[in-house]
Amino acid sequence: MYDKSFNIKESDLQNICDDQSWERGYDYYDTGMIINPVLVDDTLQARCTGSSAEEYIQKIQLSDKGIDSYDCSCPRGDFCKHL
Repeated sequence: MYDKSFNIKESDLQNICDDQSWERGYDYYDTGMIINPVLVDDTLQARCTGSSAEEYIQKIQLSDKGIDSYDCSCPRGDFCKHL
């Protein structure tokens, strides 16, 4: 049985994004636009419907130290509101 916990806080995410991405991303979360978040091994995966109705895939690689890396299939290419 796979049993691993990660100590991820909101501040961990806030530290790697700009204020606008944080605010818009939190709104996405709060309004249910984050679809089917699931933990697969050490990777948190989800889908998100963007403001243009486009669906993007997010992956956040986790470790016992926090967030190792992240990726979103949207065109921005950096930490974005979808993550």
